[in-house]
Amino acid sequence: MGLGDAIAVCLRKYGDFSGRARRSEFWWFFFAVQLFVIPVMFIGVFIMSSAFVPLVEQMAPDGTLPAGATGDINWLPFYLGLALMAAVFLGLLFPTLAATSRRLHDVGLSAAWLWLYVIGLGIVPLIMCVFEGEAGENDHGPDPRAAVS
Repeated sequence: MGLGDAIAVCLRKYGDFSGRARRSEFWWFFFAVQLFVIPVMFIGVFIMSSAFVPLVEQMAPDGTLPAGATGDINWLPFYLGLALMAAVFLGLLFPTLAATSRRLHDVGLSAAWLWLYVIGLGIVPLIMCVFEGEAGENDHGPDPRAAVS
C-alpha cells in the first residue's frame, strides 16, 4: 500500500475502530499526518507570536517594558493561530486514533492501549504498531495481508 492509498483508506475509515490495518497502511498515514501537521503547527505558532510584536516593539534595549505595556498585545492573531492548530488537531484526531486502533488489532492487542496517550505514554502504542501483525484471522477480523493477496 502506498502513501495515497493509505491516506484514502484511513480518511475513509476515520471512525472505524474495528478491524485490522497493515503496517504499510498505518505508517504511510502516520507519515502523511506528520508531513501535514508539523508545518501547520509552525504556521500556527508564527501567527500566535505575531500577537506580541507590538509589545516587543515597545521593549527597551535592556529588556524592560514601560508600565501598562501589556495592554498593547493584539490577541486576534494569537487566537487565530490557536484555532488553526486546534482545528487541525481535532480534525486528525479520530482518523489517527482509528488507524492506530486497527493497527493494534492486527498485532493482536486491544485498542484499550490507546489510553496510554492520555497519561503521556503514547510512545508505547506507537512502538507496538511496529510489530508484525498476526498471521491469519484473529479476534479482530481476517488478516489484511491475505485480503490483498
